[in-house]
Amino acid sequence: MLETASLSSPPFPDEVRDPVKSELVRYVEVAMITPLRTGKVASSDLGEVFDLGAIYRVNGLERTIVTDEGFGRAVGAVEFAAFPVSLTALADTDGKPVLVSAEVGFVAKGRTRQGKFEISRTGELLLAPVEGGWRITGWNLHVQRRGTGTTPTTTPPPTTASGKKKKKKQ
Repeated sequence: MLETASLSSPPFPDEVRDPVKSELVRYVEVAMITPLRTGKVASSDLGEVFDLGAIYRVNGLERTIVTDEGFGRAVGAVEFAAFPVSLTALADTDGKPVLVSAEVGFVAKGRTRQGKFEISRTGELLLAPVEGGWRITGWNLHVQRRGTGTTPTTTPPPTTASGKKKKKKQ
């Protein structure tokens, strides 16, 4: 294991920090705040936040890790707090950043029809450069949902073209 530390490290370059932080703000808006305020995520907007490899994971089993959709629309205000973000970059041999790790923490509090909720999301988001900016390419997040308003809403069983519910095979 190789570890290096230096007190003389150059400051994090603005041309990387600013677009990465803007992307984090967009992620929070699209994946957390919008679903809590409207009750749904604009799926097309997720493609502007996650890179192609990550979007397949978002559209699969890991959706509830990175989004707050499915809990119904908040009634009233949603309080939202973000912890200070710590950025670490991995650079190539020319010093050009190829990955940025963002240590993040977010807390949302509010109320749905089912009751009060508090959702906290902490961990790491990994961002990679793409044409036109940065996108989230990976994550290691811990999500904790508390309160009576945190039970995800369910969707009805799929229907056939005739509108009849499909029967389960036994």
